[in-house]
Amino acid sequence: MTRYSRGRDAEYKYRDIMEEKGYLVVRSAASKKVADLIAVNETETVLIQIKRSKGILYKNQIKEEVAIFDSMKMHPNLRLLIMGWSDKMRCFVKMYERTA
Repeated sequence: MTRYSRGRDAEYKYRDIMEEKGYLVVRSAASKKVADLIAVNETETVLIQIKRSKGILYKNQIKEEVAIFDSMKMHPNLRLLIMGWSDKMRCFVKMYERTA
């Protein structure tokens, strides 16, 4: 399995979680942009960056993404989220969240 396909699989897993919560989710395939997933429901829009690691996830692994998210102007109904998937832990971990 390639690095791309492992990352894509993590994005699909989190997409499914958000869809179960009632969000409409769009995946930005092969994104090198701000968000891998954009999730929308009747009250908010969530820009989601997914990170994947074979082991433990550390905050210093997301410095660039945090800097981009911190520099963004916030709309009242916007939420920014960085979620990490750990192969070792077999779960998602919230690494960053920002709301207006």
